[in-house]
Amino acid sequence: MKTYKSLVAVLALSSVAFAGGNISPVTQYEDTDYTASQEVEVVPEVKPVVEEPVVEKVIPVEVAPIASAMMGGYVGLGLTGIADRVSANGAQSNVFRNLGCCQDRQLGLTALAGYDFDENLGAEVRGTYGQWQRDNTNKFKNVGAYLKPQVDLGGVNLYGLAGYAVTGGGNTTTGDREGDFSYGAGLDVPLTEELKLFGDLVQYIDKGKDNAMGATAGLKYQF
Repeated sequence: MKTYKSLVAVLALSSVAFAGGNISPVTQYEDTDYTASQEVEVVPEVKPVVEEPVVEKVIPVEVAPIASAMMGGYVGLGLTGIADRVSANGAQSNVFRNLGCCQDRQLGLTALAGYDFDENLGAEVRGTYGQWQRDNTNKFKNVGAYLKPQVDLGGVNLYGLAGYAVTGGGNTTTGDREGDFSYGAGLDVPLTEELKLFGDLVQYIDKGKDNAMGATAGLKYQF
């Protein structure tokens, strides 16, 4: 009998549960609508970084003309037209023209050596010796030492000569050696980095009755 009552109780409880009775609370969730814009993650626009090319500044370097840049020692050899004159009043000789009486003209060689300290100043020694003379006169001889101020004229070097020279032979009054202030001027024209063509006119002596000058053209080698 007790067993029967127990089964009845269990069936009663079961019928209550299946009949819609709430045994445990049910959680209600709200439906949320999402738009497409909300569902897509917005990525901020990133502008590409463009590196500007680095341009190196090129500083122009001024290259001095060859005539000015060729500093240092040099030697040279040239052919020289010589004119020496003896007159009572010490008249000027002229290497380019025959003056007749009292002037002798010779053709000789000039050897020189010098050093350019910079583009504006140098020093030079030179010697001239008459090789081919007229009228059987004595061969002309001259040795001088000079300061050489100079200036570059766009690749051509204009220079002066100022110093002291000793002159002998030729058509001088006695043929003895005489010393005097000597001066001149000339041009250097570069042919290569080492080689120059030069031409100058030098007054060797202008003292008393004696007057002598020479015009030289030749080559210089720079080292």
